[in-house]
Amino acid sequence: MATTTNYINDLASMRQFLRSLTFGNHNRGKVNVRGIKESQHDDVIRRLDYFDIMRHIYTQRIGKASIHHLDKNDFLDGYNYLNQLYELYAAVPEQIYVQLCILSYISCNENVTITDLYQNMNADLNIVDNYVDLVKSLFAQRNKKQEPPTLIDQQYIQRQVKTLEILGIITKTEGSKSYTYTIKNTIIEELTKPQLQELAKAVFFFTSISITSAAGHILLKKIMYLLNGLAPLKQQENSAIYAFNNTFFAFKDNNPNNVIDGDIFYPLADALHRHRKVRLSFYEPGKPREIVTPLSLQTYYGENKNILCSINNGIMQRNRVDRIKSLEVTRYNASDFIPDREHTSTSTDTCMIHFLTLEGYQLAYDQFSRQFKNWITVLNTTDEYIEIQLDVPDALQLLPLLRSYLPYVYITHSSKPSIKNKFYSNLYASLGLDFIDPEGYKKKKKINRFLHPYPKKKEADKEFRNKSKKDPDIDGTYVSSVLNDINAITFTTQYQLQLDLINGIAYTESEIDDVINQRDLLTPALYKKALRNDDYEHLLAHALIETTEDGEEVESILPDLPLVIISDAERMFLKDLISDARVSWLLSEDLLQLLTTTLDSVDTTFPANTWTRIPTMTDDTPASMDVVIQCLQAIESNVRITLNDKDLSPCRLEYSVASNGYTLIAYDHTEETFRDFSLHDVESITVSTQARLDDLEIVYATYRKESKQTISFILHDANNAVDRCFNYFSNYTIQAKNITAEEFTIEVSYLPFQEQDILRHLLKLGCAIRILDDCPLRDRLETIYKTALVYAPSNE
Repeated sequence: MATTTNYINDLASMRQFLRSLTFGNHNRGKVNVRGIKESQHDDVIRRLDYFDIMRHIYTQRIGKASIHHLDKNDFLDGYNYLNQLYELYAAVPEQIYVQLCILSYISCNENVTITDLYQNMNADLNIVDNYVDLVKSLFAQRNKKQEPPTLIDQQYIQRQVKTLEILGIITKTEGSKSYTYTIKNTIIEELTKPQLQELAKAVFFFTSISITSAAGHILLKKIMYLLNGLAPLKQQENSAIYAFNNTFFAFKDNNPNNVIDGDIFYPLADALHRHRKVRLSFYEPGKPREIVTPLSLQTYYGENKNILCSINNGIMQRNRVDRIKSLEVTRYNASDFIPDREHTSTSTDTCMIHFLTLEGYQLAYDQFSRQFKNWITVLNTTDEYIEIQLDVPDALQLLPLLRSYLPYVYITHSSKPSIKNKFYSNLYASLGLDFIDPEGYKKKKKINRFLHPYPKKKEADKEFRNKSKKDPDIDGTYVSSVLNDINAITFTTQYQLQLDLINGIAYTESEIDDVINQRDLLTPALYKKALRNDDYEHLLAHALIETTEDGEEVESILPDLPLVIISDAERMFLKDLISDARVSWLLSEDLLQLLTTTLDSVDTTFPANTWTRIPTMTDDTPASMDVVIQCLQAIESNVRITLNDKDLSPCRLEYSVASNGYTLIAYDHTEETFRDFSLHDVESITVSTQARLDDLEIVYATYRKESKQTISFILHDANNAVDRCFNYFSNYTIQAKNITAEEFTIEVSYLPFQEQDILRHLLKLGCAIRILDDCPLRDRLETIYKTALVYAPSNE
């Protein structure tokens, strides 16, 4: 990434940088652990310092090191600001100029050909002269020695048309002599205001849980533009007023880093649709690139990881997406040969479990039976325990989940002795004051990418090839679905400015400069030197306008533009939305039917059966959505409800992506505080006509700020615990307090009603953690372990 611009061309280094920040222990001296060069670290910091994302990054000193972490409070409310990265694409000004001219001409005319565009754009003196002046200025700033063009080249126009066609902004039709082009149907323009309001809520919800949320983030902005009555850009200084105001939902167990993996997911989806092979490169130095046939993507909710399943030289393989540096669509057709997976699918492990009927076991057993419902057989029930047979493909992988049900789970026998031995050796090691390696675990540790740099290798993968040479492996027609010109904030700012001018909104040149200097994602701090793309944006803006006769106001050189444009990625996002029962319930029958009909010929982002949700938590799917809908309607109507004989002011519906369950966060008028109520098995509620607590939103915001609790613990590098810990707590704000060669000291912030989730994660980590604080959680954990040891076999 060049240091002369504060914009981005790819997310490879940025992705690792932000992933490192979410883990709460990022510092310049150790960035090479995650495959980031120290020079890249400085470059990314310089870039983020220019944009709104920087305000979410906090720095603390540990000894001589500066440790950075990311504030995640906004993630709980569904505002994943990492989506903004796709708007920071380093768009080329002359490309934007020509693309806007193309869209303008096609919107005014029917059945437009490339020849029509070439002749008419060059026949308009304002368009061609301003283009030539723009390119001259850009060449001068770039120190280019070549002569600037004297007109808009036909091949250049053709390339921009091809880009717009690939992105789905325009559609191509074969005519008698040549292809003709028209603007593609946007769908949302035809909706009424109530329908747009419905859709905005559903798009916001789905953007917060979908792995392809970048397209939803872009689409939601366009919906809000229509809802806000086409508000002029110069009136949007406080952009929050014009954004979606979420006072309905909260989210948990989702992985915010899915957003930054979008430039892996989208080309993967494209390759799966077109049956192409892909080329993978990796962050690990020295690991060679691979060309593989992709089969599917598996998302492990709760564990917060994504697995790419593929065929490499006839062998099935699985790759963690967060270890992949780049995924490129190749020219090669995918292999039809799929290896026989019989050998990996027939082997199962068996555990005989006594689920102890201790005090309070009913809730835990209900969750246990729903989480393992496909793998358990109840053999016997006594007063002391429920005897269960658990048959699973790999019991060792499930030991952390079984630990989360302590002290109720007692393993009496396992088909592999190591399963039972590891379960109890971890339990015995968990109560020691000092960390010891539990018996039965391998002493040889894997290289941990969070603590130790990868060993240097002489023959590293040579990715620094000549960029100017055409890569014979890669499909040169692929254009990123989200990291592209039309999603870049440079493009969208100029697009709306031109729409404002076309719609008769008065602007002066200085007002246009002010809009650019104060637009979203750009920090207008006076001490910051304008970088190259900032200058380019001003040149572009002035090339698209002409001064009116009075010499003060300006007008657009473009005769017209479509009110909104949407890409195929956004259409596919809508198709995903209406096809996904997790969110389609938010749409009325009429709107759902309308979208279903309109999107009939549109594909989902991933082809059928190529993306799989792998839940790793209890299935909390509500028995009926009626109660959930009633709670949402009560929030919208600002009225109270009665649930379990409690007078409540409903505040948020919290959705767990991992368990597919809903929890109501509400103000309890009896206890005068906020509480959470699971809606999994609630059959009915009573909706009141009495208004909710006055200023509920302010009271809730104050509660979240003042009731925040923290827990500090030492995390040891044992049995992949470091990696698992950061995945478990990916939704929580994490701060590193100390870092040594083998352990972290970290602090996690949470709200009182999140305590049970924190406890569940700590139990899964087992003996790898030691809580430092004298706090109720430490006492609860110690009590659970001591109770479990009473029933454990002797450790002699």
